[in-house]
Amino acid sequence: MLAWPAQAARPYLATWPEGRSASSRTAGFREGAAALATSALVQRLHTLRRRRLKRSAFLVRAWAQPPRRVFASREVEMDGVQVVGYDLDYTLVHYRLKAWEGKVYAQCKEILRKQGFDVEGLNFDPELVIRGLVIDSKLGNIVKVDRYGYVRK
Repeated sequence: MLAWPAQAARPYLATWPEGRSASSRTAGFREGAAALATSALVQRLHTLRRRRLKRSAFLVRAWAQPPRRVFASREVEMDGVQVVGYDLDYTLVHYRLKAWEGKVYAQCKEILRKQGFDVEGLNFDPELVIRGLVIDSKLGNIVKVDRYGYVRK
């Protein structure tokens, strides 16, 4: 919790007590501004800003370049999310697909091992993996579905 320095009076930043004259309000504002300016927190903030500006001359060049970032337009509450899917369409980044699929395979294998399945003989084959496969968790079948949700051969 932010506390005002003991030697400074707490400034009036938003509202003024009833019955104070304009001159006393101005004086109160000046006292408050002085207390705020001498606050250790504000001094520390100014020091950090000065250091950052001295150290980061390269930021001028970085900000001059067009941003290559992904911006979210709203926050997403992740508490209720159990699965996150990825669309590997190469619009945002270039993937090392064999390394990516190898990690996914290893993670799936670990999940199956924790559930009691024997996975010791399963080895990753990058030629076997096909995009768009769905695992039937009840029967254990791996199926390929089309865009309408129908199972193909």
